[in-house]
Amino acid sequence: MAQTIYRKPVPPPAVKIDVQDVLSRVRKYERSFRSRWVLMIVLGMIALWIGPLLAATILWVLQFHVGGIPDSWGYLFAWSIGLIPLLFLMEWMTRGAFMDDAVDGIGGTDNMSASFSHRQMATLALLTEISLWGPRIILTALRRLSGASRLGRDPQPAAAAVLAVLLRREDGTPSATVLTQSGLAADPFGDALAYLTYHEWIDISKDGLQLWILTAARKRLV
Repeated sequence: MAQTIYRKPVPPPAVKIDVQDVLSRVRKYERSFRSRWVLMIVLGMIALWIGPLLAATILWVLQFHVGGIPDSWGYLFAWSIGLIPLLFLMEWMTRGAFMDDAVDGIGGTDNMSASFSHRQMATLALLTEISLWGPRIILTALRRLSGASRLGRDPQPAAAAVLAVLLRREDGTPSATVLTQSGLAADPFGDALAYLTYHEWIDISKDGLQLWILTAARKRLV
């Protein structure tokens, strides 16, 4: 009778990750991130003129209804440019929730009627919301770029070291293990985590003991 030989299972080979390749991908994403938000600022500067254009056009049309001799549209547009600082102030105060606040001020969607006054207020709110697109885009882009600039000086190498450790496993990895295997000191490790969470490369458990790469981020790296 043949003797059965039991062998200890051989562990799978460790996944080899090129840290420099990860670093190049992180830097490429960083450049893309900044380019996207700079482009958004440019688009916001274009959309910024929607408010003055609407205001000048409405004022010009209203002069016909009151029976007066209308001023030139260009003259009205020049005066309407003064609305731009006001639009920035409104967007900053409402934090992108102007339309929600306006609907609540009218009485909510359940209380809105088809009366002339409600239609007027709803139309004015809609035109104001459209006029706020430019300031909203610009302020959002500035906040994103400003937030990214506060993530430490050149955090990409430390971030790449953390990602290289996390890429070796599909599931979460203990934070202490990542710190040890990445070879980072405590401060650079903290900067790397702040950078990676801000740019949505990784997520951290509520107790801070587990780290893992987000699915979309993993696809950018493999």
